[in-house]
Amino acid sequence: MWGLRMNLVHHYIFIALDIFKKTHQNGIMESELEAWLMFLSTEDPEQIMNLCDRYPDFEALYRHIYEICRNTEDVMGFFSEALLEMDRNTVQYMIDVRNKENEELKKENEALLSQHEKLQSKTIELESRKEELESKTEELESRKEELESQKAELQSHNEELQSQNRELLAKLNVLEKQLIAQGEIIRKLQEKI
Repeated sequence: MWGLRMNLVHHYIFIALDIFKKTHQNGIMESELEAWLMFLSTEDPEQIMNLCDRYPDFEALYRHIYEICRNTEDVMGFFSEALLEMDRNTVQYMIDVRNKENEELKKENEALLSQHEKLQSKTIELESRKEELESKTEELESRKEELESQKAELQSHNEELQSQNRELLAKLNVLEKQLIAQGEIIRKLQEKI
């Protein structure tokens, strides 16, 4: 048996027709498989005649091939139809590829839109927090100014109290001196009495 054996899911045997042709020069066909290989590989009229004598079913195939070769317009029509079908298949393949790319781009776009919406939501939330913090900062600054004003008032009041305290101390000193002086006068008067 000729061919290359490979472990595939389905059972296939790959046979190189040029190798079959070189190894099978005597033209004796022992099986229908060899007849098919001969049909696919040979152009020699003697081998074709032997093939048709041994397997008459191939004669109809050779007649059909002969008719096709005589009528080149039909052959060109086959090629045109094949090319047209290939063009249709290529266009359909390109459309399928483009549709797949479009679907992938739509999915990416939807994901990006979702991320964009989340980011917008977070941005709005952050702006709200920023406004809140600015409001609290203004409130704290207002309180700070209020406290500074109260502090200034308290310092002023404290200075005023200190000034009054000094005045009172001065008056107290004067009164003490007057009391001491009066005490001296009273003592002198008592001594005289």
